[in-house]
Amino acid sequence: MSPSLPLTIVDKIKAGHETSITVWFKTFYPFIKQFVASRVKRREDVEELVQKIFIDSLQQISLLRDKNKLYPWMLGIAGCRVADFYRKQYAKKVIRHLPLGERVLALDSKDIDQVSQDVQSALALMKQTSRDLLLLKYLDNKQVAEIAFSQNTTPKTIEAQLYRARQEFKLCWTQITATI
Repeated sequence: MSPSLPLTIVDKIKAGHETSITVWFKTFYPFIKQFVASRVKRREDVEELVQKIFIDSLQQISLLRDKNKLYPWMLGIAGCRVADFYRKQYAKKVIRHLPLGERVLALDSKDIDQVSQDVQSALALMKQTSRDLLLLKYLDNKQVAEIAFSQNTTPKTIEAQLYRARQEFKLCWTQITATI
């Protein structure tokens, strides 16, 4: 069973009608929570993800073309959020095993300044599109879906471009740090 609302409520949600937003949230919350809970173990993570899914949905509801597909559309957003959650978990796990954290903490301010300069130099060697993409993702903290939307492309395309941009950065970083 999936939730349903009158089709006119989508227009009211798009217009920011608070009562309609509340009805939408209360109607869809148990379904979205169940979807996320079936994929994520910790209750705290489930709650946080569900909140983010509703915020994302509300921010992007103007993109919804078929009012009849509100629930499947939200499930798509939920699936992307859950995938992002696991990508971040994997990244954190990998980073914990790298010795970088201890090395950075051991650096004095002079060394940190040098690392900062090296990063800037490596970025300067990169193609403009790659550099801009990395800055959007890591400096501006934009989500892949946001970047994809702003560039009128798919999240998968942005993920592939980010992978290539990170590879390019590694190559430029190696060039910069090898000359030191």
